[in-house]
Amino acid sequence: KFAEYLGAGLPVLISEGIGDTELFCRKGNVGVVFDLSDQGIENAVTEMKGLLGEPAIHTRCAEFAKENLSLKSAAEKYRKLYIS
Repeated sequence: KFAEYLGAGLPVLISEGIGDTELFCRKGNVGVVFDLSDQGIENAVTEMKGLLGEPAIHTRCAEFAKENLSLKSAAEKYRKLYIS
């Protein structure tokens, strides 16, 4: 669902240690990564409110998904790998 939410222009909220999603989330500034402590959850809520207040967040999420998580971008990465 990670790619689908971003593709729809929605920032994501994910817990630490979930595959590559943490790296993508931080790289693109398209969501909040949090730890499962009480303080971590409180911080995540504050951070998400800040992200949702950014006028460009929806466009940034959709563009990030298109450039990094779409079938087209994956196919291009594989093509480059095979010809190298």
